[in-house]
Amino acid sequence: IAKRTLNIVVTKNEYTYTGEEFALEYTIVDATDPEGYTIELDKLTVSGNSVETEAGEHNKTLEIVSDYYKGVVSPKLIIHKATPVVSLTVDHGNVTYRPALTLASSGLTPIGTAHRANDDEPVEGTFTWSDGAYKLHELAIGVATPVEVVFTPTGEKANNYNSVILTYNVTVDKADSVIKKVEGSNKVDLLETYEKVYDAIAFAFKAQVSRDIELPDTSTITYTYKNVATGVESATITEAGEYELTISVGATTHYNGVTATVIVRITQASNEWKDGPAIRPDSSWTYKNQGS
Repeated sequence: IAKRTLNIVVTKNEYTYTGEEFALEYTIVDATDPEGYTIELDKLTVSGNSVETEAGEHNKTLEIVSDYYKGVVSPKLIIHKATPVVSLTVDHGNVTYRPALTLASSGLTPIGTAHRANDDEPVEGTFTWSDGAYKLHELAIGVATPVEVVFTPTGEKANNYNSVILTYNVTVDKADSVIKKVEGSNKVDLLETYEKVYDAIAFAFKAQVSRDIELPDTSTITYTYKNVATGVESATITEAGEYELTISVGATTHYNGVTATVIVRITQASNEWKDGPAIRPDSSWTYKNQGS
């Protein structure tokens, strides 16, 4: 007598990873004997329904084991990757402007935590910029700009989890300017005091802004001299005295303004005979002979 064929119908074969064991759920249909006897389904043995825990597609072969019935089916047990619960410890950061500034060179580092959605089991992984070459130097200054951070699972259980994209806000701040004194082709640090001897020539002082690069939005530099004794301000100085020189650099799109103050002393010149006494050509004088 041939075995009667029964149908194994899989009712559930897809799950999402939780770290728990999963097996196929199924039922057997067409299980009524034509002679009028009902088959007790729980008395049937079905082989091949082993449990799985890891994400992936697992091939299965379910087969009825019986002296009187047969049936076989070859489904897949599918365990989908889980999406961990991920959060950034800090979701914003400030960085100082500089030319060619990118996320990778910004010094900012995204840090966060991740755990399994169904419990607090930690999920190993790394936090990286979605695009490390993203050009921060092209962003508007002082405005928070969202950029993408990617959490990538790592470790033995990495295959069980999806990557997650998060948002991190970056604000680019203006950089500081530094005033230097121009001496020939060089730019040198400012001194506290500068001195010269009066020579009837206006005091000459040239400053320049020291930055990573000279930008199109160059600053205006102004010089203001204040006589310490009288308080009078002027744009240039010639006469002997002590002055406060204030050098001011205006702000630009990418750089803060800056002001520096130094002391300038113009000392009095001393009169000296050169090559002995001399008679001025335009002087008038009369010779007297004391012996006459």
